[in-house]
Amino acid sequence: LAVGMMLKKAMKGELDLMTPAMAVQKELMGIPDMSSGDDSLFYDQYKAIENFKKAGLMVAGAAVQKYMDKIDREQMLMMNMADMLIELYNAESVLLRVDKLVQKDGEAANAVAIDMAKIYVNNAADIINRAAVAGYPVLVLLSDVPSFGFRPRDIRNGLAMPPKMSIRNFYQIFKRPEWAMKTLIHGQPEFETLKPYMPKGLNLSQLGKFMDETFDGRLNEEKIKPIREKWKGKIVLKGVASEADMDKAIRLGIDGVIISNHGGRQLDAGQSTIHTLEKLKDKYQDKITIMMDSGLRNGPDVARTLAQGASFSFLGRSFMYGVGALGNQGAYHTIDLIKTELTQVMEQVGCEKTIDLPKFISSK
Repeated sequence: LAVGMMLKKAMKGELDLMTPAMAVQKELMGIPDMSSGDDSLFYDQYKAIENFKKAGLMVAGAAVQKYMDKIDREQMLMMNMADMLIELYNAESVLLRVDKLVQKDGEAANAVAIDMAKIYVNNAADIINRAAVAGYPVLVLLSDVPSFGFRPRDIRNGLAMPPKMSIRNFYQIFKRPEWAMKTLIHGQPEFETLKPYMPKGLNLSQLGKFMDETFDGRLNEEKIKPIREKWKGKIVLKGVASEADMDKAIRLGIDGVIISNHGGRQLDAGQSTIHTLEKLKDKYQDKITIMMDSGLRNGPDVARTLAQGASFSFLGRSFMYGVGALGNQGAYHTIDLIKTELTQVMEQVGCEKTIDLPKFISSK
């Protein structure tokens, strides 16, 4: 509101924004290095904030010069700049507070705080910013993989990174010449979303180690809080499986949850998500949006999930099968099949809208 009021006054000629903006820009160009040297605990983070401040104020000064004659129409640009600078000062405040704790009690006693401060300034902030710039309205946080699953079947089948080539592999490739040719043309699949955070020159043999080292472990309230504060859109928490989880999600201001056990691939002895949904829906349906994932393969599965009280359902493996068989067209083919199956179920029971499925299909 303060920024908006200043911009309107500037537009009417009642306030001079140019002079103070240029003065602040000049002042911040001389920001001192707050760290004690290259070996300081948060040297990289302080340096990044210092550079961001300078760049931010330079852009703000240029924006004021360029849009002064139509500042009212372009005020969103200036307000976004103000938001960015506020976030930078918040990040700097986090680093300063953790630095003081370390000076008082030592690094060992503040290991978690140190990690969280670095996450706040580095990867988490960057990922969130990328999502915001891309225009995504919803951020989904995954909590259904607190540790990598132990999968004997993968070990038995020789699954590894990079894939181990064997006579069996060659035989399977020769049986699928179309897939082989497309792979030769397009190259091996890569983790495009991870590329900005991977060390340069990392090969597939090192990828597993990189993911293991950067794996953030169990998601908890302390990790979610700074993300909730930074992300202005809606946040969905995936992996909820108990009343305790639901209570925490509501307390943190989460907008929706996805009941999930990661397709049963992490703990195959865990409870199926449809039973978890059955236990949680009555108590929490009016407090938070509830969705469901894991174990769904077709249209009837979607119907069962919606009839049980979920607002939305997710499928993953079905689309992977479709893409594996038919390439890009396979995804469209899969959604057509699911839509046809779901429509057929609704026609059979006489239900016109998916929201009414609980009235037509027993949840037991």
